[in-house]
Amino acid sequence: MRGKYIVFQGQFSEVAVLIPNWTKHAEHAGNRKRIISAGFFDIQGKNVLVWGNSVSLGNIESRREDISLIKKSFKIENKEGEKNGKGRK
Repeated sequence: MRGKYIVFQGQFSEVAVLIPNWTKHAEHAGNRKRIISAGFFDIQGKNVLVWGNSVSLGNIESRREDISLIKKSFKIENKEGEKNGKGRK
């Protein structure tokens, strides 16, 4: 599964929101003051990749730590001893 994502600062923790590729990040941004990162994702089984930046949000970039946040948010478990996927920019 591929698409775009935005990470917001929630009341107690960061929250990842996955959105379709055909929409702009800005259409889902709401309160931009709470946006931490944004980019693109690819989920293949237990592997998650994140990369790029959001032009519509003023070039807010993806972060390597977004991988573990997406995995945790969507309950994508690692095999024992496996690291949290790979990131690229």
